[in-house]
Amino acid sequence: MTRTKERYAAVQQLLADGSSLEGICRTLRLDRSTVRRFARATSIDELLVKATNLADSRHAGL
Repeated sequence: MTRTKERYAAVQQLLADGSSLEGICRTLRLDRSTVRRFARATSIDELLVKATNLADSRHAGL
């Protein structure tokens, strides 16, 4: 979850600085869909809830 928080902060800062999504992809070496998801998120909590729900659903089948 720390990595998610760091990436979210970095994407939001680069957006605030005027970087394009493609520029952010190159700078952070992330896939475009990842950058787009982080850019569209209204808060870090939104990303963390989705990540937690995904992890829970993967473990449910154990």
